Amino acid sequence: MAIKVQEIYRRRLTQEQGAVRKEWGGRIPVALVYPNIYSVGMANLGYLAVYSLLNRHEDVVCERSFLPDEEERAEMERTGMAPFSLETQKPLASFEIVAFSLSYENDYPNAVSILAMAGIAPSRERRTDRSPLVLAGGPAAFLNPEPMADVVDCFILGEAEEALEEFLDAYRACRGRPRTEILEALLEVEGVYVPAFYRPSYHVDGTLAAFEPLGRAPARVKRRWVRNLDAFPTSAAILTQETEFRDVYLLEVGRGCSRSCRFCSTGLAYRPLRYRSLEALKPTLKAGMEKGLRLGLVCASLGDYPELDDLCRWLLEQGGVLSAPSLRLDALSEPLLEILKASGQKTVTLAPEAGTERLRKVVHKFFSDEEILESAERLARHGIYGLRLYFLVGLPGERDEDVEAIAELTRKIRHRYRQAAKASGRMAEITLRVSPFVPKPWTPFQWCAMEDQERIKERLNRVRRELRKEPNVTVTSGLAKWAYLEALFARGDRRVHSFLLDSLDRSRTWKDVLRRSSLNPDFFVYRERAKEETFPWDFVDHGVSRDALYREYERRFAWLGTDSR
Repeated sequence: MAIKVQEIYRRRLTQEQGAVRKEWGGRIPVALVYPNIYSVGMANLGYLAVYSLLNRHEDVVCERSFLPDEEERAEMERTGMAPFSLETQKPLASFEIVAFSLSYENDYPNAVSILAMAGIAPSRERRTDRSPLVLAGGPAAFLNPEPMADVVDCFILGEAEEALEEFLDAYRACRGRPRTEILEALLEVEGVYVPAFYRPSYHVDGTLAAFEPLGRAPARVKRRWVRNLDAFPTSAAILTQETEFRDVYLLEVGRGCSRSCRFCSTGLAYRPLRYRSLEALKPTLKAGMEKGLRLGLVCASLGDYPELDDLCRWLLEQGGVLSAPSLRLDALSEPLLEILKASGQKTVTLAPEAGTERLRKVVHKFFSDEEILESAERLARHGIYGLRLYFLVGLPGERDEDVEAIAELTRKIRHRYRQAAKASGRMAEITLRVSPFVPKPWTPFQWCAMEDQERIKERLNRVRRELRKEPNVTVTSGLAKWAYLEALFARGDRRVHSFLLDSLDRSRTWKDVLRRSSLNPDFFVYRERAKEETFPWDFVDHGVSRDALYREYERRFAWLGTDSR
């Protein structure tokens, strides 16, 4: 059966377009690992972009690896087969560098599990000079790398295009030396964080007392960002049918966001806001059109792209077919709606986030109910009858009436949709995605406590009950228990490494792991932070001050009322 697993990998490879295969002789072998299953990893544009960046170097051979699915894992464990690469089926332990792309905190246990299955110590202190160097990057890592600091040898914090070049130059210069010397040399690269050269200490109450750099390590590590995106075209390097975006050619339009939603880290983590020029995008757009694929424009706030109307008109002239991501309610321009209609797009995602105008103001989204309803009506008039709506529960200052208003606003949207679509005889299909709010580092809400799991469950159930009998409305939701783990790994420090190690025992549920630990996970999840508390992630330099974030945190009280503080 182990042969069957290898056959699955080989079949995947033959069905792909764009994979790179190189001989290993003399090259630096890098295993690029996405800590989730193949179909999820291959839908991640950042992961695919790093694969291309590494393989552009003649002296580097980069191969991909993924979390085995449950069936594959069972057979690999039964036969003693270790995780291996997709391109050559070589075991991960045979690579010089094992690099993880960390996009989501809940993938941290998967990363630790992959290392353990591969025979690579999941604790960096137990690795020897013969072990692969474990590298990590990605948005979750550069918000707060500390939960993985006892797993990963070094991190690249920030955008990879220029930082990877400098990392490889430094690595080449010390390749083959003892592990400690390699890590010391990598300290010279701006944006590289080496946890072994930092020593945290804690107060008696468990809060962080100090985070001391050792030797030549900088006190703060600057997040890297690329000044000229036009110099680095970013599109899906590999195409496969085994992913959610099987008929879509993903390409990046811009990075960052100007909207400053208080719960969202994107605006700061990819600060400053930058866009590619339309002229620079045209060759990439044409490449996607030549493949006969829909064009998936990746951007945190596509509606704010300065050349969006010109881009839409150009695509209409060229016969391009657009696949739009989540759209801003106030950015549904006529050219955008026309290209969506011409592209035959059936569903669009909007994110009101909260059911009341008061709570939307708390999170810094200034949309009235009427503006939301008008946006839905415009979509229906342009032949888009499927609508996905994103909401959060457990937001700071949330009241019962805010949760009830989610259902009421949905009913109003459905009614407005139905009125606008009456002439066509079509019915609107509305899908709600209601997720628990998780406070994240480097947002104004990083000082907040997370809402209690039981209360989150009750609020999710209330929304489902209210809309259960509503025609053509489907409600999906995230699970409170997974949101709890996300908060733990987003806001934790090095001490949560113990939870990751305990989770390797697959006979134990997460409830067992957390309950039996001497470390209280609620300390990281349910505790509101004091203004002056030192956070585990404060050493990352994102170019914004804590004071600025705290001022924005306090501004939310203007919309909550004095009794909410």
